[in-house]
Amino acid sequence: MSDWATMFVPRVAWSEKSDRGRNRVALGGRPGKGKEETLEESDVLVVEEAYRLAKEYEATCTGCAQSVVAGLLDAMGIQEEGVFKAASGLADGIGLTGDGSCGALTGGCMVLGLLFGRERKDHRDMMKPMR
Repeated sequence: MSDWATMFVPRVAWSEKSDRGRNRVALGGRPGKGKEETLEESDVLVVEEAYRLAKEYEATCTGCAQSVVAGLLDAMGIQEEGVFKAASGLADGIGLTGDGSCGALTGGCMVLGLLFGRERKDHRDMMKPMR
């Protein structure tokens, strides 16, 4: 797998400084494409730190899903061993098969679910919006 972090992050968010000094982010990967949002500078720093940590973890510890989970959680200061442990089976396309969903993508989705997902009490309501 060639530099997964470089392949994954640019497709998720592209940013540039807006006229007011904030970062504009286009979800979808390219300027003018996708939904644009404004991020505070502190949010941009968290994203950059998560990217740096995840890339470092992948290079030294391996396991793309766990590296992304650890990078995101560490950058946000969240202690959550359960999500990190659950990501161990998602490495290299799930179960070290080399064929399947990208571990970096699934690890990132796990953290999104942790932060914004439905709670157990809402399990029956598939259409319940995320927080």
